[in-house]
Amino acid sequence: MPNLSVRRPPWNRIVGWLITTVAVMASVAVLNGGSARAVVLVSGLLCLLVGVYVVAAHPALMRNSMAVLLGAAPFARFPVFPAPVLLALGGGVILAALVHRAAVTRVSTLEAAVAVLVVVSALSVYPNAVGGIDLLQFSEWLIATAVMFALLRLPVEQLATVGRMFAYGAAAGAVYGLVNLYAGGAGPVAQVLVVLGYTLQADTSRYVFTEDDVVSRLAGSFIDPNAAGIFLFVALLVCIVTVSGPRRWVLAAVIGVGLTLTLSRAAFFSLVVGVVLVLLFQRMNAGRRVATICAAVIAAALTLTVPRIRDRLFASFGAQDIGSSARSEAFEQYTTVMDNRWLFGLGWGRPEFFDADAAFETNVVANSPLLAVYRGGIFTGLAFCLVIGIGIAVAYRCLRSTRWESGIVGGGFVGFTLVALQLDYPVVTIPQVTLSFSVLLTFLVYAQRAAETAGVCGITSMPESLRAPRDAAGSSTAGSDARG
Repeated sequence: MPNLSVRRPPWNRIVGWLITTVAVMASVAVLNGGSARAVVLVSGLLCLLVGVYVVAAHPALMRNSMAVLLGAAPFARFPVFPAPVLLALGGGVILAALVHRAAVTRVSTLEAAVAVLVVVSALSVYPNAVGGIDLLQFSEWLIATAVMFALLRLPVEQLATVGRMFAYGAAAGAVYGLVNLYAGGAGPVAQVLVVLGYTLQADTSRYVFTEDDVVSRLAGSFIDPNAAGIFLFVALLVCIVTVSGPRRWVLAAVIGVGLTLTLSRAAFFSLVVGVVLVLLFQRMNAGRRVATICAAVIAAALTLTVPRIRDRLFASFGAQDIGSSARSEAFEQYTTVMDNRWLFGLGWGRPEFFDADAAFETNVVANSPLLAVYRGGIFTGLAFCLVIGIGIAVAYRCLRSTRWESGIVGGGFVGFTLVALQLDYPVVTIPQVTLSFSVLLTFLVYAQRAAETAGVCGITSMPESLRAPRDAAGSSTAGSDARG
């Protein structure tokens, strides 16, 4: 029987020759003592061609590398260009989704809400644009947000693989953070990240000042402990819903320990709220409910035995909490700052969005929806709230299912929305953290579909839109691009 499948163009061969040609040009430029600018340009072209080759021939390698880096070293940069590696990989994932045939054509309501947010945000850029920095900030945010669309075009098997890679990377990042925390901050261990564009100064942990001591917090490759709390929180949920067997609990334990030692109150209380919601709404038998309560009580008791964690939690929101005082002051000044700027906000290119010192001096409001309004105006803020609202609706369906893994993700998302998004803002201002939020939205949809596939929402078999496409010969192509 003749092969009826469509013959693909020889992308591998074409791009391979181009890479070889540019590599020879780069070698000649270096050997002949070419100018630094010429070497940089040729090297950049070589990297671009390699990226195109990977997108065309090995898209699985691109997205799995992005997932691992998101968990292990999200702030890595190229050695030649000061560009974030993670966003470059994210752009490659989006490009691969456009080049290769989509396995899933079903568009979820949550995706539609995110699309509305993208459109409204794009319209908010121009009125306050003062230069290329506005376009650059929006472009980075757009890549981080649009990764959700690319990932949800994958068949369930490949999407689950991306989730597992993220969990593995986060476990590695947590282990590095633990070693770095107890090895003295910017010590020899921190040298590992220098090759990834980190600086030793950026690897030192931030501190909590108490009456009697200075307490270190886990930051590691995540640089900021509050950002580390978000990365590890999302990784913990993704780990539970995509990893199975003993590996799930080992990875969850490692990620959980790292999450706890960040001393991020937003992440910790998000987790507590998520567990409470699971106990209240999840459909589970009495034995599993009792086991969940016992596990939660034991975990809380062990956590509170650590003095630094106990002091950090009990001192939250008190009169001596500097962070709470600064947060209250920012809320009080918010309406004054936004006076006559409600329609389009203050703009995307403001220094407080990409300069840590400027953000500290400005004391921007530590609330994600309000900061979205601050940056892009009231319509952008409403679109962001639309995404949150639909996400909570999806999360509730997961909570009401009998698949406990989906319930954990649903409860975790609601807890993250009610606590972390109200107490912190990296999801809005830091593209790498925005990408982690996009991954959380992606696997919230994954958790809902997994619950539906299990027959708990009226569906007894895998929906046709989630199946891998088949070629003309009738064979599945689910793993056709998994060679990477």
